[in-house]
Amino acid sequence: MYDLPVYLLDLCIFSYHLHSQTLIWPMDPYYEQMTSRKGRRDDVKTKVHTHLGQRPGVAAYRGPSSCMNWPNTDNQRLDPIVSRYDRLYPWRPSFTRPTREAEEWIIYNTPVEITDPINQVYMVRYDTGGASPWPYKTSGQAQPTIVADQIHQARPAFAALRANTYQAHPATDLLYCFEGGTGGSESKAPLWSMMGYVLAKVDTTLQVYDVFVVFRGSRSGKVRPLQSNNKKGNPDWATDLAISEKVERDAAISSTGSVVKGFRSSLKTILPTLMEALAKIHVARNNTPPRYIHVTGHSLGGALAGQFASAMLLGTQYGPNATGPAMPQTLRAWPWSTMRLVTFSSPAIGGDEFHDRLDQTLPSLRIWLEGDPITQERYHYVVGVPYKLPDIKRLGSLNSHEPYKVRERLVEDRRVKGVPITMVPAHAANDPDEPWAFSTTFTGLLNYFAQPGNRKNIAPLSQCLGWGEPSSFASEFIAFLEILDQQQTWAAPLVTWIKKVAQVPRIGWGASPSIPAFPLAGQQPVNLPPELADLKTYLAVCLVLCALSKGRSLTDLQRLFSTQEWAEIQNFQ
Repeated sequence: MYDLPVYLLDLCIFSYHLHSQTLIWPMDPYYEQMTSRKGRRDDVKTKVHTHLGQRPGVAAYRGPSSCMNWPNTDNQRLDPIVSRYDRLYPWRPSFTRPTREAEEWIIYNTPVEITDPINQVYMVRYDTGGASPWPYKTSGQAQPTIVADQIHQARPAFAALRANTYQAHPATDLLYCFEGGTGGSESKAPLWSMMGYVLAKVDTTLQVYDVFVVFRGSRSGKVRPLQSNNKKGNPDWATDLAISEKVERDAAISSTGSVVKGFRSSLKTILPTLMEALAKIHVARNNTPPRYIHVTGHSLGGALAGQFASAMLLGTQYGPNATGPAMPQTLRAWPWSTMRLVTFSSPAIGGDEFHDRLDQTLPSLRIWLEGDPITQERYHYVVGVPYKLPDIKRLGSLNSHEPYKVRERLVEDRRVKGVPITMVPAHAANDPDEPWAFSTTFTGLLNYFAQPGNRKNIAPLSQCLGWGEPSSFASEFIAFLEILDQQQTWAAPLVTWIKKVAQVPRIGWGASPSIPAFPLAGQQPVNLPPELADLKTYLAVCLVLCALSKGRSLTDLQRLFSTQEWAEIQNFQ
């Protein structure tokens, strides 16, 4: 483990990394591409809800309640952001394109110091069908079974993942991701997703282990305050913007004071799966408690981390002091009273009385970058000893909230304070292994995954797109096309092309590509259906990614387009 504050922040970035891997449409997980025409975004969301509702209980898909096959949990007012947990693959980077041209492509590449030691990977989730999860169940209704799916039994061979070879860390750690909901309330169902993870990190020298409980922050596309304040639209933002509402007492979180409702509602959906993950780790580690419990999160994740610590120590369900009726017997001997809570860029989580009691009970640390508007205490209060990072670049606005900016300033601040940081990954400017990178264009994304030699944690883009896996980019994009054009008036040739492109034998350099004719090549927008015309370049980029996920080369693909068309694809933002 390197410098602890930076290490914890990298764990927070890792939560975004893992969440992005679960999104089945990383090119447009939040339907922002559909804002190019009035009403289209709502129309597409309705079609997705309908499509999922026609396939109740489909085991792989998660998100809207229609995926879960639960009674009385309709959440069609929330954006149908769809996940597949079997896509989790912590040893390779991932990417997403959150808000169309408003935000660059985000590439997550967590340091190998974190990912290499991971051996087994699990996803702890609610089972589908038969019941709805507390607190949304009706009186007397059973809570659904909690399932721990093993996603990876052991760390894969790195020969298939790395462009270079080096001595990898021993694979001794356990990763348990957990499910929860955002956008809901005590009376309205949330949207379900991966809300964080528990990392059981083994100290091979002392033969002990530490537990890191990490909550993920918000990633839900464009902010739409009017929708979110009415508990509609992007689910993460619907939870976040509840901060402006009046705080409420909730003894399950704290028997003293009041807490922010949105974070409280989300945490209550998380606690059953999270505690099951901790219980599983206890058994896996020979029924022994960890040496330390670290709790952390960025943004929304920081708020959830603070309320979680309170629920363990001050609440009446799992607490007080981890002795409550819901606390698993095996976890009562864990070192809860000395857990180490560190939050990054956290919003306020409760009232003044709650704030005072939690700070007195559990000394903690909150780190944020000067000028971050999310951390202000206009409405309520944050917790923890302040560690404010100076904003020497005067970023202002929401730029000061972004994890990569916080990391940049934190690393520099640690250096100024005389902390040895030579072991910190990417501690120099423009380091190629920075854990949170950006690309303005599609070409930049392709080049990132093509950089040779000096990269530690890198994999071919084809593997990051799920080459050879059931839930590959190509297979999920076919589902997207079928939803987008339910009559198949123009999507059919695109689907046919995706299915055929991997079946054609590869050819040598200089020969003409023996790939089926590209459906969009050479067609002017005026000759295309209206709904296809303004999506032409976007769909072409997606089709290129589909072909890459099936092992085709860029050289083959480039020959299918005119110079101008290929330039449009490369410059796509």
